Amino acid sequence: MKNLKAVLAKTFQTNSFLLNKAVKDMSDEHITKRPNDNTNPIQFLIGHITLYRYHACKLLGNEMKYKHTEHFQMGAQPKDASNYPSVAEMVAEWNVISKKLDDILESSSEEDLANAFEHKYPIGEQNIGGAMSFIMFHESYHIGQIAYIRKFMGYDTLVG
Repeated sequence: MKNLKAVLAKTFQTNSFLLNKAVKDMSDEHITKRPNDNTNPIQFLIGHITLYRYHACKLLGNEMKYKHTEHFQMGAQPKDASNYPSVAEMVAEWNVISKKLDDILESSSEEDLANAFEHKYPIGEQNIGGAMSFIMFHESYHIGQIAYIRKFMGYDTLVG
């Protein structure tokens, strides 16, 4: 896909803006609260999508490690909030890796995105760009969940 780099960069930047906007006026109590026993709290979602930002950076050659991987990897079950870093620490970590991803995308090329990638994601081409596209979709899905939980808890809509 031509201009994939620009689409990825802009969407990741938009998601960064939306996450920060979402939590800015929320109490830690609401961010750490599970709406019910079958759903994840916003705190867990932040950790989960932060992990995938690390994956996105790794796809483009940056080997930074997320120190909370075991808490937020696919299939991990939400735990009591006291088992996680503070909300402030998690948002700060999100902002650090988001800036790193912006920088990595800025220095990458469309050719870098076209490089083969063996892991099969359910959408996109089987290359770095396809994997990045899926991570972007996955992240956007969870940003939508955060917006929905936020509204459910009585806060204003995130967008609109």
